[in-house]
Amino acid sequence: MKLLFMLEDEHDRIRRFAAIISRHHPTAQIVNARTAPDFIAAWQQRDATPDLICLDHDLFTDTPEEPDPGDGRDVSDFLCAQPPLCPALIHSTNSIAAESMLYSMRDAGWTVQRLLPIGEHWIDEDWYPMALDAVNRSVRHPVSKATSNQRATPTNVLFVCSMNRWRSPTAEKIYARHEHIVARSKGTSRKARQTISADDIRWADVILVMERKHEQQLRARFPGETAWATIHVLDIPDDYQFMDPELVHSVTTAVEEFFRD
Repeated sequence: MKLLFMLEDEHDRIRRFAAIISRHHPTAQIVNARTAPDFIAAWQQRDATPDLICLDHDLFTDTPEEPDPGDGRDVSDFLCAQPPLCPALIHSTNSIAAESMLYSMRDAGWTVQRLLPIGEHWIDEDWYPMALDAVNRSVRHPVSKATSNQRATPTNVLFVCSMNRWRSPTAEKIYARHEHIVARSKGTSRKARQTISADDIRWADVILVMERKHEQQLRARFPGETAWATIHVLDIPDDYQFMDPELVHSVTTAVEEFFRD
């Protein structure tokens, strides 16, 4: 762990984050911003790729006279327009805002997890193990693999719908001979033509699901395997037959937009 970007306004938390990182990674650097504009400015001026991003949501200034600090969603909205370079952790008790940040960043291709900052020792006992695991997983399976133009090996892409009859098999068929993609398709239903398994999720570099419900089903059924999976929602309804020209167009448009830099 060499470089962390952090959005955190509480002085005590900042000191505790710095202490545990210094203890385990003496040469690591933490770039901490106490406001959303400062985080965005630091990100734009960085000269290295971070290993991890850590985001709070609710931000407060030390005095009422200071400018509006913004909030975590300002940063997550900004990051959604950036290439997903590293994993991210969201630590906030504001559940509604944190979930909004989580899903918007995941939809943009980021690998994101959330934890609740509860208890006296949550930074040592909860945050640090999750942070270390996120960084280690990213080293083994780089987040940027799905969006890089320099693909040394094909990207394993798993297409998922409900029954694996029309939408996901169509996507698999379209990309069956793609130079940079190895495509498979599965369904979430127990009655699907091919039902998704934990092995399928471990195989995939990227999971492209047709609807939000499919992502929710996968994360509920396979919490361990999907914890750091890159899952993107294509937003394609169940309105088509296999290889329907309109379905082909919808799939190719959505997939090409995801892989576009």
